[in-house]
Amino acid sequence: MTLAQLETLNPNVGIDRIQVFTASDQRDSLKEVLMKQNYPVTITTIDRYIIDLGPQNCIKVTALKHLCEQYRLSLDVIVIGDSENDVAMFANAKHSYCMATAESQVLAQAAHSTTSVAALIQQELK
Repeated sequence: MTLAQLETLNPNVGIDRIQVFTASDQRDSLKEVLMKQNYPVTITTIDRYIIDLGPQNCIKVTALKHLCEQYRLSLDVIVIGDSENDVAMFANAKHSYCMATAESQVLAQAAHSTTSVAALIQQELK
C-alpha cells in the first residue's frame, strides 16, 4: 500500500485492524501523517517497525479494567508490556513491568523493567 492509498483509506468500511510495516527511521513520520488524517481509530506503535491502527477504545487497558471489574478485582495486578500500546495499561495497573528491550520512551512509562516474563515470574515466586 502506498502513502497516497493510506491517505484515502476509509477505516469505517469493514476493517478491524491495520498494521503498517515500515523502516524504523520512517515509522514516526508515517505515524504523524496517519494521525493528521483524523481517522476514527486508535493509532499506536507496536515496535520499531510497526504502526497499528485499531478500533477506538480497543486497547489493553480497556480490557484490563473490564476483566478486573467483571471478576471484582482491584487494579493491584501485574502487567507486562513492551510497546506504546501498553503505556495506558502501565499507568493504570499498580505493578507495571516493561521488557528491557523496549524503546526508551516506553520503558520510562513503566514502574519496573524485566529481562523476560520467566524472570519476573521467578522473582515474584520468591
